[in-house]
Formats: sequence, C-alpha cells, structure tokens
Amino acid sequence: MEPSYVRHLLSRLVRKSGIDARVHAHGMRDAYAARLLSEGTSVDEISHRLGHARLSVTRRYLARLQRRIAIDP
Repeated sequence: MEPSYVRHLLSRLVRKSGIDARVHAHGMRDAYAARLLSEGTSVDEISHRLGHARLSVTRRYLARLQRRIAIDP
C-alpha cells in the first residue's frame, strides 16, 4: 500500500466524519503506542507491534512520546 494512498484515504475519511482536528497516520501510530504503554504492555511487545527491528528504537520512540504527552496533555 502506498503512503500517498493512505494519506488521501485518511484525509477523505476525516472530512467525511466531520472531525475538525488534524489527523495523520503517524499520529494514529503514536496514539496506539501510547495506549499500549498505558495499558501496561511490555516494551518488547510494543516493539513487535510497531515493527521495530531493535528494542532500543522502541525505547527512544516511547521516551520521546512520553515527553511530548507530558508537554501537550
């Protein structure tokens, strides 16, 4: 599936739903990771679900995500 197809599809679905907020695929990925983390899912499992090759990548990703959430509640 091409990234441009996903962007256009998501854009159409957001408009159709009447959502006024900016919605993008990576934001949905962030929300998914944040929810997994808040539910107590292990970092190993989150790494697997996100498709990261190395656990260190997931740890950096989650740390950055947690900092951003703390800043933008």
